[in-house]
Amino acid sequence: MCNADLDEIVITDDKDLTWSFFNKKIKRNCEEDPEDDTVYFHNEASKKASLHLRTLNCLIHNCASKQHFPNEPSLQRHLESAHEKTFCKICLKGRTVFIREQRLYHVKQLRSHIEHGDVGDERHGEIMPHPYCDFCKEFLFNDLAFIDHVNRKHLTCHLCGDHHKNIYYAEYSNLESHFSQTHHICPYEVCKARCYVAFRTEDELRTHLDIEHKMNSAAAQKGAIKANALLGF
Repeated sequence: MCNADLDEIVITDDKDLTWSFFNKKIKRNCEEDPEDDTVYFHNEASKKASLHLRTLNCLIHNCASKQHFPNEPSLQRHLESAHEKTFCKICLKGRTVFIREQRLYHVKQLRSHIEHGDVGDERHGEIMPHPYCDFCKEFLFNDLAFIDHVNRKHLTCHLCGDHHKNIYYAEYSNLESHFSQTHHICPYEVCKARCYVAFRTEDELRTHLDIEHKMNSAAAQKGAIKANALLGF
């Protein structure tokens, strides 16, 4: 699967077609995709095949219903009520294939798919078990999606180092408790409000206190003396 961002796409059944030849000779005569004017169909065969992949018909080949469903939820309801089949909603969100390429599961087998994944075959690639975020009570499609999720939504300790880099905290209050119990957090409220002001060793904390707070305290005391003098106290 190409992972590049493409400004334009041509759908074709000609494996020898080059992009330069398409641009020079064919593009002006090609029909655009009805949903995306940056996608072109090389011919009627490629158009038919492409649109078929997106049609919301029942995926059970011998189903008596020839209905075109208006959306995925209505197709899902039909599959469940008529065939006891269902899509995996996690795969629908994370597996970037057309609807007709998604796997169907018996409603009683869905939990096994989520927890154990699927082996690959000639029609479908392998699907790994869906990882679970304990904080959000949510399944993610694969390990890449899980790592992206926890890095965006949750927090790690910048002091623990590589040995603990895969330990996450649900929110800052949890991480702050970790700082207090495992490291050395600055006790001043101004630093607590700034967050992440914690240190690996007592010496590092002591240096911070000497630089940030003794100097500030001295400056505040000097300012108060000067103010009192101006006011005649």
